[in-house]
Amino acid sequence: MNIREAVRNDWDAIWPIFHEIVKAGETYAYDVETTKEQAEKIWLDTPRKTYVFEEAGEILGTYYIKTNQAGPGNAALTGNLERSVKLSVCSALLYQ
Repeated sequence: MNIREAVRNDWDAIWPIFHEIVKAGETYAYDVETTKEQAEKIWLDTPRKTYVFEEAGEILGTYYIKTNQAGPGNAALTGNLERSVKLSVCSALLYQ
């Protein structure tokens, strides 16, 4: 298991994960018709940092940290990870 910062070359592996979740229209407030190009800006360009969770070289999940609002709520974790992975993510964030 490895959690690392995403790089531009990861996008082709992140896109199917993003697309499946957004297309369902149940988790995020993104338009269900968000294109691959729009999604790349949302997921890789807008956040402060984007991470991937990988195992054996395969990207299994992704999350990002972005500013939600000014002041005390200025950091939020958003992503599509299984519950068991979230503990690892939280641990990784503590050491950032």
